[in-house]
Amino acid sequence: MHREEGEGSENTESTYSPNKVHPVPLERLLATEDDQELANLKKQLHEQELKLSHLTALLADTEQDLAKHTQMNEVLKEEIRRQQRSQERERHAENLEYLKNVVFKFVTLSNSDERTRLVPVLNTILKLSPDETRQLTTVAKGEPSATLKGWTNLLPTWSSSPSKP
Repeated sequence: MHREEGEGSENTESTYSPNKVHPVPLERLLATEDDQELANLKKQLHEQELKLSHLTALLADTEQDLAKHTQMNEVLKEEIRRQQRSQERERHAENLEYLKNVVFKFVTLSNSDERTRLVPVLNTILKLSPDETRQLTTVAKGEPSATLKGWTNLLPTWSSSPSKP
């Protein structure tokens, strides 16, 4: 069976001709392929760095949104609690005379121990928040507090001032 050139036969004859294109040396071919491959790898690296930068920005935005949503969640939960306390207050609003008497007694008592005993009663009637209960307890004990502002600072002085006939 006869084989044509290029099908596994070896051609040992030199067919050098000055008009033919000379093959590129192997070192140069390897260097060129490395440069192309290196250029491709650099391009891929750059693309991946851009993707990483984009995903990092997305992650930062998502984390910021999560923090904002968590904070909003806490605010909304507190608002729900406040609304529930308000509804509870409305149920006790029918007995305003009792509320008036308890508040009046709280304001006029001079003994901080007696006022402190009225705090749970006021808390039950008014459905105070934990912070409001702490503030009222501080006022009842007659302790000065930097967090108390407004008329609540006057409560201890009202009860300790001499009453006029």
